[in-house]
Amino acid sequence: MIERSYYGRGKFLLTGEYLVLDGAKGLGVPLNLGQSLKVSSKKSFNPSLKWTSLDCHGNKWMEAEFELWRFNFISERPINELDLKLQSILRQARRQNPHFLRDDEEVHAVSSLEFPINWGLGSSSSILYNIAQWAYISPFELLKETFKGSGYDIACAQSSGPILYKKENGSPSWSPVELDWSFKDNLYFVYSGSKKNSAEAITEFSKLSHMSRIRFKDEISELTDAFITASSLKEFQNLMIKHESILSSCLGQESINVKLFDDFNGAAKSLGAWGGDFIMVASDLHECDLKKYFN
Repeated sequence: MIERSYYGRGKFLLTGEYLVLDGAKGLGVPLNLGQSLKVSSKKSFNPSLKWTSLDCHGNKWMEAEFELWRFNFISERPINELDLKLQSILRQARRQNPHFLRDDEEVHAVSSLEFPINWGLGSSSSILYNIAQWAYISPFELLKETFKGSGYDIACAQSSGPILYKKENGSPSWSPVELDWSFKDNLYFVYSGSKKNSAEAITEFSKLSHMSRIRFKDEISELTDAFITASSLKEFQNLMIKHESILSSCLGQESINVKLFDDFNGAAKSLGAWGGDFIMVASDLHECDLKKYFN
């Protein structure tokens, strides 16, 4: 029996959502929560891959079995969208590495999340990263050929601290940054109660005219630099509001500050695809008052 383990971190993109696709700088933060992948294999006359996905409570939420010639499904149960996504990732991994899972082995892969599946913290990016490590291929190429995206989440999956991320000539580029804000205890992350489909959000963003997107890119890059060097809570709040205003103009959507939280004593900013996932909040209100307000 051969056993291997892989791990990818979850992520937050604090600045640059959407426009990071066009080359704007984005401030990415890897999380202490992520996703592990444990793979065991043994010789077999009937090679196959048995896949199991577990949620943060250890409960099974996905299960599939594939033959290893073309990754066709073995199970006769109905095939759902998640099954097909996993199949497409495995097939793409094989295209990038023709030797991937070519041995006469029975393979069992168990993927375990450390955060709720409905929280958009990187369940897709961390599993892409883990499969890429397993297959000895580029996780960025795997992302490009499956879920698209900017790649910042893949960079976060393998980073131990905050990063400044940018696409340069279509290729990922990132470097570590120090974030030691004196007001960090005044920053909070609030789950909005709904998860937004990142792939669909990217598709909608790509429909916007290139000129209407590109003119905001440099402004967001400058804001990202300003976020990193912000010296006070008030300055940080102003940067959040300005960031929301720019994205609002670019997307043609109201920001959450205007739409939902115009009476809030502080600043709120969307993270990731607008309309779902998490919100970053900066306020000097007591934590109990914040929880009461957002509840």
